[in-house]
Amino acid sequence: MDPRVEEFPSFCIPLTREQFAAALCKGQGRAVLHVKQCGITGFEDLLLDACVHSRVFDAQSEGTRGEWLFRLLESAGLKDRVRPVLVQALQAATAETTDTWTVAQLMALASMFASEGHEDCRKAIYTKFDLQEFRESWLGGHEIIALDGLEGLLHVAEVLGARLLREPDYWEDDYLVDLTAEDHGREAVMAVLRDRARSDDRVRAYLAEVQRHEAATATRPPLLPLGLHDVLRMIEEAAVGRLLPLGYWGCKASDEELAAIVSRMRSETRVAQLRNCLRVFRIRPLPELLDDVFRFVVADDGELREAAIRALSHSHDDRVRGMALDLLKSVPARLDGLSLFSENYQSGDECLWTPLLPHGGDECMLHGIVIDVLRIADNVKAPELKNTLVWAYEYTPCSFCRGGIVARLIDGEAIPRAVLEECLWDCQDDTRELAASTLDSAPTWLSSRP
Repeated sequence: MDPRVEEFPSFCIPLTREQFAAALCKGQGRAVLHVKQCGITGFEDLLLDACVHSRVFDAQSEGTRGEWLFRLLESAGLKDRVRPVLVQALQAATAETTDTWTVAQLMALASMFASEGHEDCRKAIYTKFDLQEFRESWLGGHEIIALDGLEGLLHVAEVLGARLLREPDYWEDDYLVDLTAEDHGREAVMAVLRDRARSDDRVRAYLAEVQRHEAATATRPPLLPLGLHDVLRMIEEAAVGRLLPLGYWGCKASDEELAAIVSRMRSETRVAQLRNCLRVFRIRPLPELLDDVFRFVVADDGELREAAIRALSHSHDDRVRGMALDLLKSVPARLDGLSLFSENYQSGDECLWTPLLPHGGDECMLHGIVIDVLRIADNVKAPELKNTLVWAYEYTPCSFCRGGIVARLIDGEAIPRAVLEECLWDCQDDTRELAASTLDSAPTWLSSRP
């Protein structure tokens, strides 16, 4: 094994301040293990900062860390100390000064305190929601419903209904109604709203808006499938926002339609249009590996390089493998082409890139490498990629990806026991449950793992 690839665990308790701060950002179980074994002395400020500022890499995918941080505060004995700071931070939050996901985390933490009977936190949630300073109605609405059920929904309906009456351009959907229905049933939810709407204009306005949204959704005509002419027009418009429709269209396009895109690519010289031609092949292989596509891998334009690599990565081909090897040998070495190995991996390839894997750096760069590693691991069993997957576990900034790494290591019977033991305290519910079930089942292959 390359000496730069660390045997797990790559940490020991007690953690350093830097390690503890990083673990809080990533939601790693080692933060909990440190607190349980060594306490929080000297690190109180780091935990407080993590509570009042969301450090989640991709909160839209990962969610907030509210519940995990609350349990960490509990283990650290800091609940009483942090609660007033949390309330103050929530009261001070505005759309101009506080990002959406920090507000969501503050709301989640306050809800945990409120569920234990702390009225200052309950009041802070209601007060902030009632001010309607944010476009996202689920900020606070979610927590009020979780705390108070149908009565909570009625309060939410009053506040949002009042906003609908005073702001002609404001609109609502049925998300919060659906959320309440998960626990109380849709029939009961709608009955409560209809009953209150008879005597309350605000609830009547909210109910009408929910019903309008439902009717619009039910009667919305299905989207017509894109035709070749539509896609050629999108390619010409060169709009980055069309990336997903182009890739999805490519999945379902006929061989003749894909051939037409390749033909267009042969005659195209403009970078933006070439990028969009390649984006048709984000998911589906190119029907023909044009020499130009290989040249685009080393083009000056970063987005063109990325699109070319993605398009080539679906093909099992000696030239694609050769390009992957050349990128690793370039000076400086390029790791953005790792996905080219996903269909072209040969035994032992892992040792070619492990000396090049970064041990820190830009989070987006690290995340991109991890995504490519996961793509390779979809085709190559974990024992062959154990060192790379353990590196990815250690350095991914994304807890959602970390769960995928753990699943692949387990599937390949290659996960170190120490990884599983740390994952028992991970911020992601699914990762904790997967680790616990694996340890409980005590597979024979795990008995020899350090």
